[in-house]
Formats: sequence, structure tokens, C-alpha cells
Amino acid sequence: MAFAYQQEDSQSGLFFRQSENFGDDVFMTGKFKNGMPCDNRRIITWRKAAEETRCLGAGLIRKGIEKEDRIGIFSHNRPRWVIADQAIQGTGAIGVPIYPTSTDQQLIFILNDCQAKALIAGDASLLAQALRVMGKVPSLEFIVCLFPLTDSADNRVVDFDGLLKEGAESSSAIKQFEERRNQLTLIDTAAIIYTSGTTGNPKGVVLSQSNFKSQTDVLISTPLPQKMLERKIRLESLCFLPLCHVMGRTADYYLQVALGKIINFAENMKTIQKDLLEVRPNVLFSVPRLYEKVYEGVNQHAQKLTGSEKKWFDWAMKVGDEASDYMIAGEPVPPALGIKFAFANLFVYHKIRQMVGFDRLVLAGSGGAALSREITKFFRSMNITITEGYGLTETSSAISSNAPVFTEPLPDKWIYKKAMDWLVDTMVLMQGSGKSPFSSFTGALKMMVVSKKISPRFIIKPGFVGRPCKDTEIRIADDGEILAKGPQIFSSDNGYFKQRE
Repeated sequence: MAFAYQQEDSQSGLFFRQSENFGDDVFMTGKFKNGMPCDNRRIITWRKAAEETRCLGAGLIRKGIEKEDRIGIFSHNRPRWVIADQAIQGTGAIGVPIYPTSTDQQLIFILNDCQAKALIAGDASLLAQALRVMGKVPSLEFIVCLFPLTDSADNRVVDFDGLLKEGAESSSAIKQFEERRNQLTLIDTAAIIYTSGTTGNPKGVVLSQSNFKSQTDVLISTPLPQKMLERKIRLESLCFLPLCHVMGRTADYYLQVALGKIINFAENMKTIQKDLLEVRPNVLFSVPRLYEKVYEGVNQHAQKLTGSEKKWFDWAMKVGDEASDYMIAGEPVPPALGIKFAFANLFVYHKIRQMVGFDRLVLAGSGGAALSREITKFFRSMNITITEGYGLTETSSAISSNAPVFTEPLPDKWIYKKAMDWLVDTMVLMQGSGKSPFSSFTGALKMMVVSKKISPRFIIKPGFVGRPCKDTEIRIADDGEILAKGPQIFSSDNGYFKQRE
């Protein structure tokens, strides 16, 4: 069976195909109304997002955007960030994401280095900063702001709704947008993402449609995501990693589009704890610090417990630690310990998951720094496997991962196929709806079979960044340098923008 992400060569093609597949289903939510922050979550359907993308792209064409023109995206995460990126790609132009925390000098350098023709500004303060530096960027012709303009005499600035209207009123621009996006190929540039500049000036990493398609394939190629696609299971994620960073873009955005998931945008970086409790995501990608804070919070809560509550908690921690050792080693959990583990999850760990907003969590990922084995073991005790990986901007994100994979193919027998389905029934459908897999006799029975037939065949090694990803080769040079080869790695034909050498 070929899935949508395998059939389309561009992120634009995949986005519009998924928009046709899911139509009026929810695609994104965020606390924005008409481009301005608000108190309640507003939904955007796949159909609405595609319509706005098409009109915005047509509006950019009306403003003179040509194929391979560079357009900066200078904004915090929000639904319109995704729509802007899809509109830029659909025109054949190249998006250049820029951290909204950038100084004037950093902004000037990146805009001049990539010779940006336009800039997307996320809010009033970022628009003011963009206007402040515009005179020092000769190539910059106009700015699009993602919020309504109430009073602006500057004809170099147009707002999101104004550009949508301009595009929607031009049937020829709409037609041209459709033609351009349908002509995109694997070799076309999808984005130029600038490195942090820790070893000199930032360098623009040129990433192709092929790089991002390969990275999506890397992230989906493990057994559980494949099974979810086969069964058409759609989950919800919480997006808070910056989309201007390669990990945020690939994991919180492109992967979610490929899987047809609902992307819930966090209000801001300071509200993550509240957002977790509000959204109760099924999917979460983060840097280690979030998981460390949850772990620290649980331990602080435990120190306040007394009497029987304290005894139950300590007992559950001990049981979970013992059971996770078996699972990590790829060995079946002994029946007696398995029963204790079920009770520990049902009466202690499930409450902890509810307390932190993890009660519906199915898939979790960590990157950007090392996550301690102690913390990954703790989450494993809660029936949450955190996948770790290693990569760079230049590798479109991951080149290695410890995502669960089978040590060898499952035997072609009915019981193993059924056990795989039961893994999805319990760890995805039940836990994804906020229920403990051990809360019913049927769920507990299925988990016992999974523990016996499936779990021992999974490789999951906490504290490591795993094995080379699909179609990826890794070697360590004599001087310790990591050498990598794979389809997700930026090509020597493109290299760094204007710095091929």
C-alpha cells in the first residue's frame, strides 16, 4: 500500500492531497482570531487552510514573486506560519525561516545573505523591527504581516487578509499558482534554513523537496506509524518547537501533515504546562528540558506524600523500574511482575499522566541534547516510549534514531499479526483516548499477549541516539568526526547558499 507521503514529490503536493483527503476535518488549532491572539482555541480545517494557501500564493504572484525568489518568515509559531510556508513553496519560491528572537543585525545579515525579496512578519513588534531594518536590505521589496493592519500609510506593507483578497480576485494568478505547484520536483529547493552561527556567520543550509520527503519517510518507516497509517488512525499533537528550526519543521509540521494529524499550537513558550493540560496531546516532540521538568515535578509531588499514598507511590516506582528493565532488554516481563505492573499503571502511573497532561500521549520524541537514561526509564514505566535521535540542519533533522524497530521480521503467523493489532488497540487507541490499557479485562489480556509476542522483539535502548535511520550510512572517522550519507542530507550540488565550497 502506497501512502500519500510516498506518492507526492513536494511538500506542497502532499499538503494539497491531504487537504482533499480530509476536507472539513480539523487540521490546526490555535488561540488566534483573524490573526490576533485570543483566549479560546479556533479551528482551521484542511479545506480552509488549502483555500487560504492558494489565495495567499496567488497574492504573492500578483506582488511579483517568481520561482526561486527568497521570502523570509519572521514569526512565532501559529497556524498562519504553516499557511505562509505552503503558499511560498506553492509559488516555487523559497522560504527562509528566521528566529523571531533575532537581533536587528542578525535579521539584516540573513535577509541580505539570501537576498530576500519579501518578508512575512508575525506580529506588530516584528513588523516594526522589519521596517526598522528595511532600508539596510536593498533586495527587500515588501512585507506581509500576519495580522490586520488598522492604519498604515506605508505602501511596502500588506496584511494577510489584504493579500488573500488580492489573490482571490485574480483567476489568472490562481491558475498560475496551481501550475507552479504542480511543476515542483524533488530537486526543487524547499527551504533555506540558517545555522546558529556559533562557528562564524550563519550559513544558509539549502534543503530540497527530496531532503524533506526522505526525512518524512525516515520518521514514518518504523512499525507503529506504519500500522497507524494502515488503520487510518489520526492523532493530535502539541506544536511548540520553533518551526524555524529544522526539528520543529520536520517533526511538528511535515510529519503531522504526512500522518494527517491535528496540529494544536501552544499559546507561547511560557504556557507549555497549561497547553499540555488543555490539549492532552497524543504526539509530542520536545527538547529534553520538558521531560526533565515533568520528572522533577513528579518527584517534588512525591516528597509531599505521606502514609499509604507514599507507600503506594514508592511501590509503583519500584515495580515500574523492574518491568522497564525487562522491556529495555527485550525480554518478556514475568507474569507475576506483569500483574503488578498493570496495577501500578492503573492506580499510580495513570494518575501521574493525568496530572501532567500526558494521559493521552502515544508517541513522544526528544532531540537537541541528551536525555538521561533515568528519565527515559521513568517514562517507559508510564507506558510512554520517548524516541531519541541525532541530526543537524544539514541532515534535515535525524540521521539516527532509537525509535522502536524489530530485531527481526515478525513470524508470518496469525498470533503475531493479531498481537501487532492489539498493540495499536491498547497503546494507541485506548491510551490515546485517555484510558489506561489495563482498565479493562480485554485491554489487560491484549497487553499480556503484546508483552509476550511483540515487546521482546523491539529494540529500544534509552540513553542512546539509536541506529542509523532508513537508507542512512554512518561511520566514525579516525579523528572522531561523524561521517554520514543518506537521502535526507543536503547535497553537494546545493550545499550552503552561495558557499558551495
